[in-house]
Amino acid sequence: MNKRAGQTLLIFRFVPVMRTLAPHLAGVVGLPYRHIAPYSALASVAWASVEGGAGYTAAFSIQHIPAIGGP
Repeated sequence: MNKRAGQTLLIFRFVPVMRTLAPHLAGVVGLPYRHIAPYSALASVAWASVEGGAGYTAAFSIQHIPAIGGP
């Protein structure tokens, strides 16, 4: 965590349990907030974009299911 804290926070944003624990682990290790905040902000924007894109894709795809053969 000391060596690659930024990348760790960025990746852990997409891992369900670690998403909650990563900021706490960074605090336990003693990383300064100014080092964590930019990566956390970038990770939040990336996560929201991926989740929003997945929701948009699912909503768009569900319209085509009746045409394929489902009720």
